[in-house]
Amino acid sequence: MIAEETLTILSQLTGKSVSPNEAEQLFSHLNAENAFAPPAMIGGLIEALQLQYNPQATNAAIEPIFSDILARDRHTGYYIHGALRTLYLDFAIARAATPHQDDKNFLILGDYLNLSSVNDAIGRGATNDVMAIICAIYLDCMTRAGVVNWLYHRSMGDEITFIVLNTPREQVETGLAEAEKITEEFIQALGLERLRHKKYPNRTGTGLVTETMILRGNVNHRTLKQEMDDAIQIKKRDKAAKVWFSFRGGGVEPDQFHNRASEQRVDRALHKFRHYRNAAQFSGEIDNKTGTRSAINPAKSLLIGRAIAWPRDDRIEYLRQHHDNTKVMLRADIYNLGGLNSVFGHDGADQIKAHMIRILYNTISAHDFSEPKIFDCGGGIIDVVINTMKADQMHKMIQAIQNNIFYQVLNHTVADYANAYNLSFAGDGLTTLAKLGHPRHENEGTGLVMAAHKVETARSLPEIIERLDKITHRTKMHDFVYLWADEDDYVFGLQLNETPEPVPIGMERKGPNSHYLPFTEALRQYLHQDDLPNIFERPAGQICEILFGTDMQAVLGFKKGVRMLQDAKMSDDRIEKIDSYAEMNETLLHANLPPLSVVSTQNRPSFVKNEREAFKTMTLAEKLEGLPRTITGLILQAQASFRTLKIVQLHGHLPPAQAVQVLLDEIAQLVPPNQQKDTHGAQLTESIYAMARLYDRIYAALGKDMPEDVRAAFRNFSLETLKDLAIAFDNADEALLAKKLQAHVWSQNEQAHDRATSFEVIQQNVRPTLDKLKKKNLVSADTIAQLEGFIDGLCTVINERINMPHIAWAVS
Repeated sequence: MIAEETLTILSQLTGKSVSPNEAEQLFSHLNAENAFAPPAMIGGLIEALQLQYNPQATNAAIEPIFSDILARDRHTGYYIHGALRTLYLDFAIARAATPHQDDKNFLILGDYLNLSSVNDAIGRGATNDVMAIICAIYLDCMTRAGVVNWLYHRSMGDEITFIVLNTPREQVETGLAEAEKITEEFIQALGLERLRHKKYPNRTGTGLVTETMILRGNVNHRTLKQEMDDAIQIKKRDKAAKVWFSFRGGGVEPDQFHNRASEQRVDRALHKFRHYRNAAQFSGEIDNKTGTRSAINPAKSLLIGRAIAWPRDDRIEYLRQHHDNTKVMLRADIYNLGGLNSVFGHDGADQIKAHMIRILYNTISAHDFSEPKIFDCGGGIIDVVINTMKADQMHKMIQAIQNNIFYQVLNHTVADYANAYNLSFAGDGLTTLAKLGHPRHENEGTGLVMAAHKVETARSLPEIIERLDKITHRTKMHDFVYLWADEDDYVFGLQLNETPEPVPIGMERKGPNSHYLPFTEALRQYLHQDDLPNIFERPAGQICEILFGTDMQAVLGFKKGVRMLQDAKMSDDRIEKIDSYAEMNETLLHANLPPLSVVSTQNRPSFVKNEREAFKTMTLAEKLEGLPRTITGLILQAQASFRTLKIVQLHGHLPPAQAVQVLLDEIAQLVPPNQQKDTHGAQLTESIYAMARLYDRIYAALGKDMPEDVRAAFRNFSLETLKDLAIAFDNADEALLAKKLQAHVWSQNEQAHDRATSFEVIQQNVRPTLDKLKKKNLVSADTIAQLEGFIDGLCTVINERINMPHIAWAVS
């Protein structure tokens, strides 16, 4: 059964309606020629279409439309165009229907396991390298096993498709088994087999989970794809299935994984396995990739998948050519791409992305005299480069884009949209896309979150891109799709998932401040009290990015530069005198080290492992980014209080056996309070947070929830602390935050309890809890003794500080 998408492609290519019978004849002709290689298949298809539909013309009428259908992902070497995968799958199904082809044609779907945790643990750049090497391993192993008639394709960033033709089953199974074995060795070399899964707590590790299906003639594309997607998801979550590239301990969280040693281990593993990406069959095929896309009008190309958009790798080259103040870059970030994937599948989400790209193209073309350049940057990121225009014209254009997205996409139910575009979907389909649930947050909806930045010569291209990243991230967090300021410095926004009418924000803002993002004060004004937990439960660096507009990625890049200079034996005194990014860059170059543009941690996680390191990073941010002084200690203490409040909410736990391993991991990382030289590491709030974490893990190991009176005591203690922190923020000239924090505490409707009374309840529970742990023999006697000593140390610190004057302990 020929797919509807294939008929659409063929009809657009020929300018005439192509019937299913005509399409089947085309693929039969290609199979008779054994045109298995994707370039051969496409070349044969162009020739057949030319002969059948326009024999008097040259190939020029059709060939330009295929200008990027054979485009490769330069990172992995895999094909990336959705139209190619659609056509090749029908080609394979037609092959399976021919005589003597039983068990010789296969569809293999691969999806990466636990990729979100890997991103958090080692950063996006290193994760891309890990994915690329795994892709190379599979390509190398399958080729050496004799699989040569095939398409290897990457879509939606983390989905891999292999379509194998005319190949014995034994060769396919041999190649997959060898690839799986080497991938497991690679994951273990990286140390990622210990990484705990976010969705499935009983699973650890990462890797490529594959599902294989034998192709038969007359198969329905959509049914086949849905079956494969469902099978992959079952494999990912099935407790009884093979443990993918993992180990049987309790595992570690991403924030426990990352440190300098793990970073070096990842770099060593990437270097050790790099030869797979340099294998002859891999690099040779990359060399044959199609050249830069021709200058035809992309809007007349295939209006499916990513046909309008240029590949991401052309973006920087294009920006370099126009780094002259004549262009503006628009960042469009698809909100809730995970929700779209879960409801429509990867192909359906791809269609919605393509629809939004067409809206961008058509709307911008109506406002700009020349064609916009649209770059698909992978995942949900779409970058558009347009001519410079007046600010009010820009805002009206973006409002028009959002208006079209609202009425063409968001206003439809899932079922209506799916029926209109021949998509499959999960669920009853009655939810509108504006109310689409988010798989990881309480937020809902979808759409494009946008930001604009002039491609100005005063800033480097990486800096412009990072600034756009920050603006869209913080805009998205506050449920806006776009923010701008008028001539009077008032800030307005278009709200997410609503009719795009401008909403005034932060009218009390007094004017520009020292932070480079122009909306910091406005967004703080717009904050709702219920937003605060979501902000302060984050890593310290992200809190500063959200609230104060600081560029913590740049700060962490500076820290990495410091480490490199220390390794080069430069004196600490000399390093301490470096007080700007420009000076650091110059110093690195003089020391024959990579410049900051290379050292940049844009693709490394922005968290730090513990409070002491966090404070050092915040201090550096004060020096480099103008982070308000006296505020760093308050941020860390508010973070600890909010995280304590989150812990003591009722929530599910791992099974006791696995919870014991988590407890042991926690104990192994404990640093006794009396050994912490930095006073900020022994603050009252951090000590309470440490106790709450231990209580939570101990009770999970016992298979119970924390007792109600203990949970209430932790909660009351933390709320009392937050009251004092509100006063401290006010005294630190942060009246806006103080006001929001005070309102949040009042909204909890808790009866007043002093900290001493609350801590007495917590302390009384220590001994009985440890006795229960002893009786169950869940951990060794030495571990119990270590735990007792640590808790005693925490109790001493808390009792010493509990009656100190409020402001004194809050800012000390």
